[in-house]
Amino acid sequence: METLGSLREWVQGIVEDDSIADTYDLWINNAVKQVEKMYPWGALRGEHSVTVASGALTQPPLFRTINMLWKDDGTTTPTVRFYKHSARPRGEATRLIGHWYIPNGFTTTAGTAYSGTSTEGSQRITRNNPGDDWPTDADEGKQMSIAGRPERYEITDVDDTAGTIDFYPAFGGEGSTSQGFVVDPPGQRQWLLYDEADALYSGDVLLEYQKSHPVLSLDDDLVLFDASETIRLMILQQAHR
Repeated sequence: METLGSLREWVQGIVEDDSIADTYDLWINNAVKQVEKMYPWGALRGEHSVTVASGALTQPPLFRTINMLWKDDGTTTPTVRFYKHSARPRGEATRLIGHWYIPNGFTTTAGTAYSGTSTEGSQRITRNNPGDDWPTDADEGKQMSIAGRPERYEITDVDDTAGTIDFYPAFGGEGSTSQGFVVDPPGQRQWLLYDEADALYSGDVLLEYQKSHPVLSLDDDLVLFDASETIRLMILQQAHR
């Protein structure tokens, strides 16, 4: 499997122009993003179980696209599927039937801002002072943004006693003792879910989806799928422009 470091070294050997070395990471990450959309890679498949109220469903962290959306009845093989509005099945009288969903824009709420100490390459931010505001365990599984970084992160654990918040993927920026971060930032995709009677759905759902590949920032960052030749071809296409 490739790492950012191995791809950096390969690009440098091909291009032989250190004056544009800062562009290498952009080429590499663009190539990985292109290849992630070519196939439903197993390493990027995710499942998200959530209780929906008044039809409102918000994307899970690292989300890219929906594979399947089910009514979660607690079994291992749910049978009631939500369809895209344009793909709803029809009944005998050609009436549209079935559970369905439509896009509903993006979240606009500002989220909750915090500050702590970050370390390059770490998956943890630490509270500076015991009295500082801090996320709670109710925030586990939510999305998080970190000041100065374009990517979004998934909160994997919050320990209020220890004053730590763990997240994925690792932080690729420079460490700071005043690192700002926001829990539940705006800009998350939303949908409205309806039942077969065209009423807003409330209840449990299971979302099967493809994740977006994490941004590669550090030498040891791993490409999560095995497609080295295709990734390198995509890099070359950018290098020759």
